[in-house]
Amino acid sequence: MNSGLDIKDKINLLEEIKIKDKIITNNPVQLSEGEKLLNVEFASLDEKFHYSCICKNTDKFNKIENMLYEEYPEYSKSENHFYVNGNEINKNKSLEFNKIKSNDVIILKYNKYK
Repeated sequence: MNSGLDIKDKINLLEEIKIKDKIITNNPVQLSEGEKLLNVEFASLDEKFHYSCICKNTDKFNKIENMLYEEYPEYSKSENHFYVNGNEINKNKSLEFNKIKSNDVIILKYNKYK
């Protein structure tokens, strides 16, 4: 029985499978059925920063908000409101609930004091 691949092609195919398996095995994000990875970007209203992160559509927004504060702790000391496509984000709801899609820009509007 001839598979149509010579030995060099078979070796290359095995190496490609090993690489893909290693990527999947080392991926720290586990997706359940219905979950998708999203790339979202934060920007302040005054345009002092831009921050991108990868998250799941099922993540609660406040989890993503905390990721932002890890990078920019000075913003955690202010009263913040977040907007996407002109709508204020409910921090206790998921990205999906807030209609946040991949590559959306989330605008941070902050007051300097809590």
